[in-house]
Amino acid sequence: MTRLFTTIAALTALGTASAQVPEAWKDWPPEVFDRVAPVTAGLQPGADGLDGIAPVAPQSAANDGGFDPQLPAGVNVGERLMYARLRNGDLSEAVRAWLRRRSRDELTQLVATTPRRPDDHRVSDTLIEALLADAGKGPPVLADLPGTVRLRVADYYRDRRDDRCVPLYERLLEERQARSDTWVPELFGLGMHYLGTGRPSEAARLFSSVRDRTTNEDVIADYTIEALRALAAAGHPDSARQGYEQLLAQPLRPYRCWVAVDDLAGLVAELNSPSDAEKLRADARAGKWGKEVKVLALVGEGTALRERALAETAPAQRAELFGRALRSYEEALAQDLPAELTDPQVKRAATSARAFVTYLSRCLREGFQK
Repeated sequence: MTRLFTTIAALTALGTASAQVPEAWKDWPPEVFDRVAPVTAGLQPGADGLDGIAPVAPQSAANDGGFDPQLPAGVNVGERLMYARLRNGDLSEAVRAWLRRRSRDELTQLVATTPRRPDDHRVSDTLIEALLADAGKGPPVLADLPGTVRLRVADYYRDRRDDRCVPLYERLLEERQARSDTWVPELFGLGMHYLGTGRPSEAARLFSSVRDRTTNEDVIADYTIEALRALAAAGHPDSARQGYEQLLAQPLRPYRCWVAVDDLAGLVAELNSPSDAEKLRADARAGKWGKEVKVLALVGEGTALRERALAETAPAQRAELFGRALRSYEEALAQDLPAELTDPQVKRAATSARAFVTYLSRCLREGFQK
């Protein structure tokens, strides 16, 4: 077992350089979800008798994909090959059989050091299933597992809308002794479980308690938006509208501000006020909330027009919609933005706009192919 632990710690650095930062899930910026998934890897010293095994950060997992020449000479080649295959997404029967031969402590360490990515968490799921499986050892006592592993297991159950995630999240919240300055993944996970299982009132209540858990104003804004979404889903749209208006009166980072504006516009439209909804988006495109929000609004408009064009079958209408999309992208790029953008979503939007200006300009000149 000691040899495998050495393998795990040494080979966490193996991976692929092609792993992509996930796109926003549920319209949220990636920098938010980087705080949720992957949670910092590694077990606490002394947990389950694993003293001396240094946790390895997930960020170290990207290199050229080959074997590290600095690996200890004593690491078994077969073990490191299987571990490398697993980390690169190989879930073949040979790899699964290798996992079934691992001890519970070894699987615990693997679950803790394997990032759970929002866009593709099959590897993490496979490890969790191996840990939870009854392979003659009996299922593990979840309360005895390290916090990082319990969070992974709770997220696994949440993705399956399984209420077994609830006591795990609640226990993790109880273990927080003080407010932090970070994202609170267990609160987010439990709130999203309530939303996903038709309990929006409970989700709204939980998300609204965020100030009891963190002092980070960005995180507070994120959770407030989720609380307002849940409040609207619970049948209180007028209260949600008031909450969005109060939120927009506060200083927000550009992307969070645009999400709140767009959410509010959608809510207002549902309240049978389409002209008020369009005015909100028009105000954003006019720069009411600043140039960076203006860029996001214009790129959002361009994307909506482009998607409408793709669904259009009449060539003339299709070309007209593509032309309007092109003008929105061009106007976004014409904004006098700072050389160094602090909001990565604004930078991403500008990059997208440049790509579509090039593409749509060429297509409008040369003609579109269906």
